[in-house]
Amino acid sequence: MKRILAALVSAGLVLSGIALAPAAQAATSSATLKSEYSNKLNNYDYTKTLTRSSVRDSGVETWILGQVNNDRTRYGVGKVKRNSSLDTVAYNWSKKMAAANKISHNPSVSSQIPKGWQKWAENVAMNGTRPDSGTMLYYQWMTSDGHRANILDGAWTDMGIGIYIDSSGTFWGTQVFAKYPTASASKPQATISGFSTSKVVKPKTTVTWKNVKLSNAGRLQKLSAGKWVNVKNLASGTHNISLKASTSYNTNTSYRIITRNLGKTRG
Repeated sequence: MKRILAALVSAGLVLSGIALAPAAQAATSSATLKSEYSNKLNNYDYTKTLTRSSVRDSGVETWILGQVNNDRTRYGVGKVKRNSSLDTVAYNWSKKMAAANKISHNPSVSSQIPKGWQKWAENVAMNGTRPDSGTMLYYQWMTSDGHRANILDGAWTDMGIGIYIDSSGTFWGTQVFAKYPTASASKPQATISGFSTSKVVKPKTTVTWKNVKLSNAGRLQKLSAGKWVNVKNLASGTHNISLKASTSYNTNTSYRIITRNLGKTRG
């Protein structure tokens, strides 16, 4: 007889020094969402059994992402985007819980996810041997106040999901949420060849920045002895700038363009 494991969900972990106000005028309340998912759990057909084992359930992962964003939209907060680096952290932890046959939180999330996060949270759960136990994991999270709060938190920008089915047919699931800085819509970036830029150039031969559009005067700068120094003043308008590996533009020197109101624009 295949075993059916009781749902276990540990408390969600949120690290943040900033208290965020709840979503105003939510289209659907958190309590209503909890009630809906409680009904799904209560009406589930527990006679079904599972035939798959020892696999990653990418289909359920994709489904969970859709459910998260659907429920966030209903609640009145923005969608999260899936982050492959967070996926890796989540999936590796699900496999580790399965190997230990124990549900627990990852103590190293903050150092394993990409740097620059402002806040993060983790949901973990397990459920056994039914064909759609992966979807049951999400129902569990949504009927738990702490985990549902993590899912509906309006701060998140990114999410990772990892669902693993062990050899006994038990599903192990991890969600990792994170908040990363987003570019301000009111602070446009100058463009180089039609693209916003984020890297500093170290020309190996010749690098040409085409159609650099500056609404205000700016400067071409290079990094010297750890400080940015001016190389050339740039008037407002459109510029084509060639950085040649020569006496003026050295191959091991970093260059950037900076303007008064557009911030640092690097090519």
